[in-house]
Amino acid sequence: MDSIGTDNNYQITASAQEINKLHAEAEALAKTSKEYASNAIQLALEIGARLVKERAACEKGKWIEWQEKNLSFSRAYAHRYIALYERVCGLPDDVTQCVTRQIEQTDTACQPVVDTDNPKAVSYTHLTLPTNSLV
Repeated sequence: MDSIGTDNNYQITASAQEINKLHAEAEALAKTSKEYASNAIQLALEIGARLVKERAACEKGKWIEWQEKNLSFSRAYAHRYIALYERVCGLPDDVTQCVTRQIEQTDTACQPVVDTDNPKAVSYTHLTLPTNSLV
């Protein structure tokens, strides 16, 4: 094996140097992947929030028709976006009108909040629901 340098009888071989380089590349890709995943989740939450708003605005019995006419993806995907949004933001189905009002007032329902003690930890603020709406 080819020795690159020595320090207290410790030699870094060309092979070890390549391993370290590959590790650094893998770490960079993992970081990028996490950022992409985070962005995808943020987009999914935004889609869910907008779908909740549209569903609340639809006349009774017109939601499926609205989805079929307006969305380029399946109703199953729409359902998944809504379910994700409602789970993350803690919203039961029966308070969508309250949600709609708050989305209109704030332009978004879930805002990311970064923990100052742990910048990698992100949580989301929840909509404030009137206590009489939770039954």
